[in-house]
Amino acid sequence: MIETYISFVDNFKFAKAAITQARGKPSFEKYYNVSPSCQKDSSSL
Repeated sequence: MIETYISFVDNFKFAKAAITQARGKPSFEKYYNVSPSCQKDSSSL
């Protein structure tokens, strides 16, 4: 159980850093703005 939690925390740190880096790129920002997950109406999921 502890190993799973440690793995989750480590992956979260890497994922957060990768997203921060990607958000600096215009193509990612464009994708993020049109993706269904950022729409106010979440019924499309």
